[in-house]
Amino acid sequence: MKKLLIAFGCSWTDGDVNCFGNAWPEKLSNSLEMECINLGKAGSGNERIHNLIIEKISMTPKEQIGYVVIMWSSFNRWDFHNDTIFIPCSPKQIQSEQRVEIANVIMKHGYQSYEHQLKKTIIYMVSIQNFLKSKNISFLQGFSFFTNYPQETKDSIKYLLEYDLFYELDTSNSIGFPYCNLVGGSTLRDLLDNEHLLGDDLLGVHPNDKGHELISDYIKEIIND
Repeated sequence: MKKLLIAFGCSWTDGDVNCFGNAWPEKLSNSLEMECINLGKAGSGNERIHNLIIEKISMTPKEQIGYVVIMWSSFNRWDFHNDTIFIPCSPKQIQSEQRVEIANVIMKHGYQSYEHQLKKTIIYMVSIQNFLKSKNISFLQGFSFFTNYPQETKDSIKYLLEYDLFYELDTSNSIGFPYCNLVGGSTLRDLLDNEHLLGDDLLGVHPNDKGHELISDYIKEIIND
C-alpha cells in the first residue's frame, strides 16, 4: 500500500484551479510514488488551512502518512465559518456585495490589523510544526505567495523579524525560509517567471502546467536533500 502525500494550501495548491486535477501535489506524489490527497482549496485563508490540517491529520492513521506539505496563503484573508474575505478587497478578486460590505465595516471600525494577521499565521505555523513533530510525521511548510501590495511586503519584513515566535520555526522543515525575497527568502511565486504562469486572470496569477512541474521538482529536491 502506497504512503499518502497530503497537501494543504489555497488556489496555488488546489488541483481544480486551471490545472485539471494535476497540480504540483499530484505531480509530486507521482514522482515520489505516493498516493496524493490534495486538500488545497481556492480562496482559503490561513486559519482555515490550519484547522483543516489538525482535522485531517488527526483522523488519518500515522502509519499511512508519507509526507505532509503545507503552502500557506497571504495574510489579508479573514476566515469565517463558511467563507473567506479579503481585506482590503482587490478589484481583481471575486468579491460579493456581502463580502465587500463586511470588509468595509471591519476597516471602518479599525479591526483590520495586518500585523495581527501575520503574527496569527506564524502562530499557526509553529502550532502545526509542533503538532506534526509530536506525531513524528515528515513535513515541509512554506508560502505560495505573500502579498500583491508593496507596502505590506515591507511591513511583513518588519513584523516577522521583530516577532520572537518567528524564530521558533525550524528551518529544516521550511520551504524558502525566511520566506520574503527582500531578506533572502522565497515563496512559490518567486520561483516562477511569466513562462510558468497562466497570467493575471479573474482569480489572480496562478501557475500553469510548467509552473506546477517546476514547483513539484523544487519540493522533491528539498525532500530528497
